[in-house]
Amino acid sequence: MTGRAPARGASPGDGPLPSRLADRLSLRSRFALLAAAAAALVVVGVAGASWFLVRVRLNQQFDDQLRASAELAARSTSAQDALGVLRSDTPQRRGPGGPGGRRSDLVVQFV
Repeated sequence: MTGRAPARGASPGDGPLPSRLADRLSLRSRFALLAAAAAALVVVGVAGASWFLVRVRLNQQFDDQLRASAELAARSTSAQDALGVLRSDTPQRRGPGGPGGRRSDLVVQFV
């Protein structure tokens, strides 16, 4: 012991906040808090991984569809033929026009 008196207003258990909190919690409460934190980290990790994988897959699908459309257009002999092929290849989307929907807009630039 150093022989010094504790600081004014300090008790022997005073210290950094985490140790004081740990002193007040029972072992069961500490384990419950640890399990809840671990579960939260797992949920955040799985959500992040799922988001990343879905993002990659959607980009792949878009690239594949774009590449297939470009190959179809490249095989055509004229711009009119290419537009006709691309319009017939474009999937229909359901819109306010009814169950048949309408064709999505198609923008093609020939260079």
